[in-house]
Amino acid sequence: MKETSFIQQNKEKWQDLETLLKEKQKDPDHLSELFIQVSEDLSYARTFYPNRSIRVYLNNITQAIFFNVYKNKRTKWKDIVFFWKEELPYVVYHSRKELTIALAIFSISMLFGIISSVKDPAFAERILGNAYIEMTNENIAGGDPMAVYKKMNQVDMFFGITINNLRVAFLTYILGLFFSIGTISLLMYNGVMVATFQYFFYAKGLFWESFLTIWLHGTIEISCIVLAAGAGIRLGSGLLFPGTYTRLQAFRISGTNSLKLILGLAPLICLAGFIESFVTRYTGTPDWIKALLIIASFLFIVGYFVVLPLRKAKAGFHPSLKPERLESSVPFVFDQKKIYDNGNLFKLTFVILKANFKKIIFPFTILSILYSISATFTLLANRENSYEYDGLFFFAKLYNDYTPNSIKYANIVFFCFIFTITIERFISFLKKETPYTPTFKEYLLMLCWSAGTAGCFLALTFLSDILFTWSVLLFTPFVLFTLFVGFYERQNILSALGKTMYLLNNAFLSLWGMFLILFVTATLFLLILLSPLWYFYIEFLNWNILLPEDVQLFLQTFIPCFLSVIGLSFVTFFIMNGIFLKYFSIREMREANSLIEKIEQF
Repeated sequence: MKETSFIQQNKEKWQDLETLLKEKQKDPDHLSELFIQVSEDLSYARTFYPNRSIRVYLNNITQAIFFNVYKNKRTKWKDIVFFWKEELPYVVYHSRKELTIALAIFSISMLFGIISSVKDPAFAERILGNAYIEMTNENIAGGDPMAVYKKMNQVDMFFGITINNLRVAFLTYILGLFFSIGTISLLMYNGVMVATFQYFFYAKGLFWESFLTIWLHGTIEISCIVLAAGAGIRLGSGLLFPGTYTRLQAFRISGTNSLKLILGLAPLICLAGFIESFVTRYTGTPDWIKALLIIASFLFIVGYFVVLPLRKAKAGFHPSLKPERLESSVPFVFDQKKIYDNGNLFKLTFVILKANFKKIIFPFTILSILYSISATFTLLANRENSYEYDGLFFFAKLYNDYTPNSIKYANIVFFCFIFTITIERFISFLKKETPYTPTFKEYLLMLCWSAGTAGCFLALTFLSDILFTWSVLLFTPFVLFTLFVGFYERQNILSALGKTMYLLNNAFLSLWGMFLILFVTATLFLLILLSPLWYFYIEFLNWNILLPEDVQLFLQTFIPCFLSVIGLSFVTFFIMNGIFLKYFSIREMREANSLIEKIEQF
């Protein structure tokens, strides 16, 4: 190509590049793309026009691009500054609707708390607890109403309060997974509690003193709770209002943005804990100093979370901050003759779960309801009334020494059906090209293997708690792998064990690594599912409707049981599919059947 033709063909691109380099704000990603294109032009010029001015020109402009890209490349500390200066205000601005909703709900809840406190003087005792009310009355009688902030050592108080506030903020956020209902419920509860707490002191004639003490740290602390609720509503909005995306895609976008907001609140929650532990305790501080600190905290919250995002939006956000766009994804096709790493198998496990969700939700729900009803009546009949939610998995409590044997044996039946449904769905996934309908003999074989596997896990429950935990972690992947080998290869128990030992000769750690990834993910899912969401509904019902004691006892036993069992059903399906997928990769690594087949074809 002649030099004049080369210049004529590319000059518009070079001119646009010069214009971009003169701009004050440059997009590093766009500059990086141009750097690649101009570098190719420079390489071409060096080859065909080594002694011409065009080579010098392109060399200079390439250096200019490199300088701008390097200059705009953020270091670790610059990333932190960029997050607080640009990215977090960007997220707050685009979450302003959810944050406004959270503030409105909290304000209305506070109004309900005040009205309830005015109409019912005993309302504070039901919300704050008798012990706290008695302690506060004693402090008031002793002449120091705010003495509660002086009872603990400053450092211990700081860690205790900060960890608790972080937990509350995270719980408020993560409950948005329940289509934002959980977040709204917890926000309403906190709003009622704050209003009741403040009105209690007002009724004692201590409004001004309590206000200056409580809101010294409460301005930031309560603001963070409201902001965390806004993040939770943003999280749930992806599930409620997916728009043109699928719910999973919309949830991915809302989850990414809301997580940035909740992470940005962590330092502020720590700051609130520091103020409460090291500053609030000095109740003798002059009122004007307290008032200044409260006003400064309020102005900071309003300035950073309201004024700054609006000003940034008006002036224009940083060019690198753009709405997330999802690329069109190509379906992940599973090849039984190919070796996959654990990352790809983990991804495929979610694909199987999504593809079968509608087909397993009904049988899993029916089984869980039947199991939970029978377990509830059995426990109540045996006067095991301590099974209400206390932060532990309900299902784990069914394995202690006091649990009736009828429930333990019912577990075999329950898991037998769960295992059978899982195997049938996985085989259908493998044979998705042709419709798969198991024969009666195949169903019988599935039930037999499932019953034997469930029996193995039941046998482990007779061990001590520590041995049971380690046995589950160590032997679960081995047992499930043997289950699939036995059914898929149509072998008896001894042959299946022998084949499993042969395949896992040098691959048990790889299988256990896959199981560990699945187990940790499943545990996080159960932690989210078993959040005490139902507790707040019962509290709100009790404020307005007096439930009979036997109904409360039934709900306190049935609801955590059902949540645990339905969650465990999906967790079992999820883990088993991951182990089954791993079988094909391990078999190919051990036997190399596809390689032998290709050699024979060659």
